Amino acid sequence: MFTFLLSSLLYAAPFTPFASEGTVIRKPVRISALGNTCMGGLLSSKMCGKTRVIMQSIAKEKPDAVLFLGDFVKNGNANSWAKNTADYQGVLGDIPVLAVPGESEYQMAPKLLPYAKNLPGMAEDIGLNRSAGWFHIRVNVGEQKWKILFLDANKNQMGSKWNEQLRWLDKTLKKNKDQVLVVLNKSPIDLGGSSAKEARVLLNEVKERLGLLQLRAVLFAGSRTTQAFLPEGNFDPLYVGCGGGGLKADNLHRFERKKRWGLHPALDAFYMENLMRSDVEDAIKDMAKGKGDYKKKRPTLSGAGFPTYGWCNINIDGKGIRIHTNYLSAKNQVKKSLKLRYNKLKGWHSTK
Repeated sequence: MFTFLLSSLLYAAPFTPFASEGTVIRKPVRISALGNTCMGGLLSSKMCGKTRVIMQSIAKEKPDAVLFLGDFVKNGNANSWAKNTADYQGVLGDIPVLAVPGESEYQMAPKLLPYAKNLPGMAEDIGLNRSAGWFHIRVNVGEQKWKILFLDANKNQMGSKWNEQLRWLDKTLKKNKDQVLVVLNKSPIDLGGSSAKEARVLLNEVKERLGLLQLRAVLFAGSRTTQAFLPEGNFDPLYVGCGGGGLKADNLHRFERKKRWGLHPALDAFYMENLMRSDVEDAIKDMAKGKGDYKKKRPTLSGAGFPTYGWCNINIDGKGIRIHTNYLSAKNQVKKSLKLRYNKLKGWHSTK
């Protein structure tokens, strides 16, 4: 009996694939995205409470796909994949999956072979017994033409694959006419303090291959927060951090250091309204307002006192793209914290 159970565990079914390299989808697409999921502590591989509530909420939405923004297994060995995959599938059922790799997926598996095995179609064989951590899909609905680039920003783990990915970008973005959404594990810029140089370098490589106003949004895990901001303006890329997936939350600054930009005003207002209505101690509220003992410090949402757990929804249809963020409260209540749409007249703007 024990042998049978162990065998079943080690050979758990891979995730149901949503798409593979170059797939063209000709209907509206709804994707739920999250990063920094918690799959247990040092001696456990059991899904943590906040992550389970988020996954259950996503399952109720019945999206076309769930997008894992890296670091969604404890490490890259076959046993961890089997345990974690079974746990996710126990909540999601057969909802298809999309993913990008994080450092955890490389740990103990530098060639990403278990990653490729468990995510069919999302990690092509690139020779020498290695798998790619990048791919793209296209979404064409009416006049809306989109490329979604799922990229690998783990330069330190990739070795020569980094340059192979850049050559793939040359090919994929040659004479590009589509609007582009970039998906990463690491954050190019981050109000939670986890920005990564390699992510900025990779994003700049993408920008250099695109025409004016083709890059619409950058989706990442980054810090253990849920955040969104427009550092350049409404017609420039929207940055969305969906890293509040259940690991112990990070502090989230409301503004960058020089206050040139900050959280999207609608998201900032949502967080502040909910914080002020909560029963947390006054010091947590002062920290967010930059008052009292925090008068000379940057206004910051406390990860311990007001964690910004949640996930993101990405919808592409005949009218364009919509991105929503969701907030999971301390009492496990779910609220829409931000609703944005892009169009050519208004750029990124809030919707009801």
